[in-house]
Amino acid sequence: MAKQDNEISGLDNLRKGSLFYIIAAILEIIGFALIVTSALTLTLSGIVAGISIIIVAEILIILWFLSTRKGFKTLSNLGKDVRSGVTATTLILIGILIIIVGLLVFLGFITASLATINTLNTNTSNINPSNINGGILGLISASIGAIVILIAGGIISFVGNIMVGLAYRGTGDIYNNNNLRTGGLLIVIGIILYIIPYLDIIGAILVFIGYILVYSGLGSVITMLSKAISQPYMQQSTSSTQLPPQPSAPLSQIGTGKLSSNGIAEVTIYSQGAVQILSAAILGTNNISSDIFPAQLNSGYNNVKINFKVSLSLIPGNLYTIQLLLSNGQTLNTVVTYQP
Repeated sequence: MAKQDNEISGLDNLRKGSLFYIIAAILEIIGFALIVTSALTLTLSGIVAGISIIIVAEILIILWFLSTRKGFKTLSNLGKDVRSGVTATTLILIGILIIIVGLLVFLGFITASLATINTLNTNTSNINPSNINGGILGLISASIGAIVILIAGGIISFVGNIMVGLAYRGTGDIYNNNNLRTGGLLIVIGIILYIIPYLDIIGAILVFIGYILVYSGLGSVITMLSKAISQPYMQQSTSSTQLPPQPSAPLSQIGTGKLSSNGIAEVTIYSQGAVQILSAAILGTNNISSDIFPAQLNSGYNNVKINFKVSLSLIPGNLYTIQLLLSNGQTLNTVVTYQP
């Protein structure tokens, strides 16, 4: 149970991170729009308000970074294949730090340039051509160095953001969630378009939509996991008879099932009446089976074994959904953990 609670906590951190990003993007749009309109009308208070809003947005971006990194790290420690998300946030941090260094170097270049111009203006009688040439070459070298540093930081940050999108998409594969898959893909495409002239606005819009889908997808996954662990199966004690809790739903899964590499899945299902399982399918794959025992669910708790009659090679520790088709026309989605 503690592991599943930690898993939900990790997903919740990812979801909070995506929400921070969405709010930050909205605030940046409002802030820049306020600055532009206030500059056109020469309204100082509007410019100050716009800058303040952008500062708040940047603080939210920092919270996005911290929450997203924590979420991916938690899931990675639980054996989920999302280590690339941790690496991505590390690259983004390194890229930002390098950009800051580049900006400081560029600021130093501007300061030195102003100092040189001031010296030439105040002391024209003692100008030495060799000093001027040396100073100019030094300033050019410093500016080139600053530009190289800024480009390096931008490239590293760019790669990190691409990897974040891919990590979201990978999380969608782990939990079989299409919103996460699509959202991660839109983030990747948007980041790429963002650096292309005349397509940057389209890229920004795609990234924004991508994070909305990521937020929605993570919410669905968290809900699914919460339902899966909300009715844990309670084994009978050897010292006293203890009946498991009776779920209110007519048909529901108890706990989380197990799926082995030999193609056999085991789930516990509570049923308030008799119903037959016609077939079972692992969602997101082509694996379907009607080899189910017992195929007839009776009132109470039923330990069901499904044989897909195929060797599976899935990601260890990941959750998969097995959809059961019932004789009453309904379907029941059960959650299983892949354990080779």
